[in-house]
Amino acid sequence: MNLTATEIGLLIVVALAGGLAQGTIGIGVGILMSPVLAIIEPTAVPTVIILLAMPLTVLMSVRERAHIDMRGFSFMLLGRVPGTVAGILLLAVLSGNAITVMSGTVILVAVGLSTKHTVPHPTAGLTFAGGAASGMMGTAAGVGGPPLALVYQGQDPAVVRSTLALSYLAGTVLSLAGLALAGEVTLWKARLAVLLVGPMLVGFAISTALIARLHLRWFRPAVLAFAAVAGAAAVVRGLGLGG
Repeated sequence: MNLTATEIGLLIVVALAGGLAQGTIGIGVGILMSPVLAIIEPTAVPTVIILLAMPLTVLMSVRERAHIDMRGFSFMLLGRVPGTVAGILLLAVLSGNAITVMSGTVILVAVGLSTKHTVPHPTAGLTFAGGAASGMMGTAAGVGGPPLALVYQGQDPAVVRSTLALSYLAGTVLSLAGLALAGEVTLWKARLAVLLVGPMLVGFAISTALIARLHLRWFRPAVLAFAAVAGAAAVVRGLGLGG
């Protein structure tokens, strides 16, 4: 890993923004970090993102533990297992550039779906499917949040944040175990995650201070717009269209 000071600075800013977004609306670290990291250091995806997500999901689960939907979480967890296996298989057959393209495409699709106005009810079948999709996307691209956020988009924000956080925590453990078996967890990736975890937790601390007062009507669209631009950039880079 040979990152320039500019690249490290950009990753630090994105990690802080991701912690703030995730602590506020329930998604953020994966959807923001994945396309940027895929451009700067494709081989770090998804391991570094999953390592970053673990401490954040613990803190979020504890902060709003009273609002967790345990029934929905149980079905999500059941879906995570086959989804994680599918994600590992994808990693085994895709090249570095393909992972970059896939990461960007996943983000763009997730952003597109998130703009729909249909509000689903989190039934057992839907939460199971969301867990499976989250497991696959989280393991292969480090972006497991959007499927679950779409399932719960019509629920109380505290329920969304807490339930998704607990699901992410369980999912990251499964994904990390699978990636370790596949040889994807290395020392330099752990070091990069350690470098970025501080800024991410600063963002989370800011979200805790602002969460009761922050108006979300502008914040969520801003996150999705940033993700769309970064996702498109990742696709361009992975396809070799950027020069």
